[in-house]
Amino acid sequence: EVARKFPSISEDATISPVNRYGFPEAAPGTHLNEQRGPYVFVLATVIKVHFEEDARYYTVRRADTGMEQRADTAWMERIQSARGIAAAERAAKQTRRAASERTRTRITINGSNDGNCWTRTTQRIMGMIHQLCAAFANTIVMYYRSLRSYIKVQATDFLYGNSPYAFKIRLTGVNV
Repeated sequence: EVARKFPSISEDATISPVNRYGFPEAAPGTHLNEQRGPYVFVLATVIKVHFEEDARYYTVRRADTGMEQRADTAWMERIQSARGIAAAERAAKQTRRAASERTRTRITINGSNDGNCWTRTTQRIMGMIHQLCAAFANTIVMYYRSLRSYIKVQATDFLYGNSPYAFKIRLTGVNV
């Protein structure tokens, strides 16, 4: 498990970022260094390690949104303790969407629903639309990455004159 700096990008992003030890500001750890900020990290799991050009980077999956993103080594901190990982997982579940759903549920249960809440059907439809858009975006990213790697291989073959490409330079001179 790795904590990583991420900008807040959607309703699914956490509203409770953690420090390098995995503890949010609202529920700091027991040790003094576990209580220090900055609180700018989000829990993420390393999916794949990439070795490209002169640097190593990772593909990570955010715990709050489930999105896969690129992560550079300089922006990552490993969480050492199991308590820190558990605290970071709880913090990742605290999102704007989860908070608004809890508020809607409370309003409906208390019977004071004033018409501002969506019906369950509308929520399901919006959820399906959101999932379709996310799947479409992930598909585009997947095709972009595969096309990019294919073009890089072809460009390298072309520049080095590998098969099926070939470079021939002939210099001729005439003696007079």
